Amino acid sequence: MDGSRIWRRNLRGHDMAIGDGKQPGGVSQAALLGRGRRRDCRLGGQRGEGGRLRGASPFACRVVLVDSAGHWRCGTRWGTARRSVGRETVMKDLKAYGGWALVTGAAMGLGRAFAEYIASRGVDCVLVDCEEQAVVGLAEELTAAHGVECRAVVQDLTDDGFQDAIVGATAGVPVRILVNNAGIACGGDFATRDPGQLGRVVQVNCLAPVLLTRAFLPGMLEAGRGAVIFVGSLMSFVSAPQEAVYCGSKAFTLHLGEALWGELRRSGVDVLTVCPAGVRTGFYAKDGIEPEDVKWLLRYSARPGEVVERTFHELGKKPTTAACVAWWAGFLTRFGPRRAAVRVVEFLVGRLAHHR
Repeated sequence: MDGSRIWRRNLRGHDMAIGDGKQPGGVSQAALLGRGRRRDCRLGGQRGEGGRLRGASPFACRVVLVDSAGHWRCGTRWGTARRSVGRETVMKDLKAYGGWALVTGAAMGLGRAFAEYIASRGVDCVLVDCEEQAVVGLAEELTAAHGVECRAVVQDLTDDGFQDAIVGATAGVPVRILVNNAGIACGGDFATRDPGQLGRVVQVNCLAPVLLTRAFLPGMLEAGRGAVIFVGSLMSFVSAPQEAVYCGSKAFTLHLGEALWGELRRSGVDVLTVCPAGVRTGFYAKDGIEPEDVKWLLRYSARPGEVVERTFHELGKKPTTAACVAWWAGFLTRFGPRRAAVRVVEFLVGRLAHHR
């Protein structure tokens, strides 16, 4: 991998080059820099020394290998520093599933990143979203850029009979990769929220993944191959006041995905639940969070591309992949007093996000 470069990156978005990989084959071993300490990086047989990045958060550094084409080659956990040995990322061959991919909530944000990644791997896509102009434009863009066939399905998952409409639109299309990405929230005081909106959160976040997975899973089982991806959240692991329904819906997503992983792990169908701590999309603003808080949250959130690459790196290897902070949150809620866990989350949510 000629022209490769090791970057140390912190969550504030600053980058610092600390070495070059000169030999073919790229990195044989890359020591991740954790907590601001000085560590050596072995780059293709050469050694380069990385120092502390001035101004960086001591818990927000990581090293990744970026090749000359700008592709990330060494994946790490997103969200916090992790001291371990990096290795070249081996991505799943999506064309091996032998069919199309269907992505819900595909018009923007994380769904768009999923669609772009899948299309770039030469897989035809069905893109489902309620934003007609955005999803049709994305389908045309991906077809022109990657030479794949993309179908735009304009469908609101809160409509009655949405699953029948989607199944009808994909008639004759062998869906072998299903990305249950669409999700909405309704933050704020539970007693003052619109009951209709709360019902829509449950339908989009819980009912839609269940019905769509049920619709397309038999075809995957018949073919003996397929993939189902559920998008959870940090909130899958905690109980956050002001986000009661969203937390409940994402906890449902986590347990649904893990249970299906256990049920299908010998069937040839890969199941993965991905739980990022936060993603740089328009989700926070739609949740009714104050604009100043949105800016702060976005600064410390992962890029959509990072989450997608991590997802396909872990697909077929484990039931769940999550940000490090999500695992710590799960540890707190599982082994600590529930009352204390809720109080801690209540304090953090109250400091970080204020709903309109």
